Amino acid sequence: MANIMTTWGTVGANATVSTTVVTLADGFGFTAAQLAKAERALITSTKAAIRYRYDGTAPTSELGHLLPQDATPPLEVLGNLNIRQFQCVRDAGAVVDAVVLISLEF
Repeated sequence: MANIMTTWGTVGANATVSTTVVTLADGFGFTAAQLAKAERALITSTKAAIRYRYDGTAPTSELGHLLPQDATPPLEVLGNLNIRQFQCVRDAGAVVDAVVLISLEF
């Protein structure tokens, strides 16, 4: 039997991602209560690619998973711990800052 995931609410935010690592709490302005409830995050990067990690270690501009600019479909991060540990930074090859859009689902 397949698992079916349903969500009952969403909240969204966006932030400019440059050469400093950004977390969902400090860079995007999500509250502790929102992050505590989040079970799924949809993430899109526009204007530039980013590097990201959600294992508790900060990415660098050259090390981390690559999320290309305007990737389709958006990156999907599942699980509350993974979402709370998500961090991103602009990719080394980018010449402009990225604008990252995130929707949290509860």
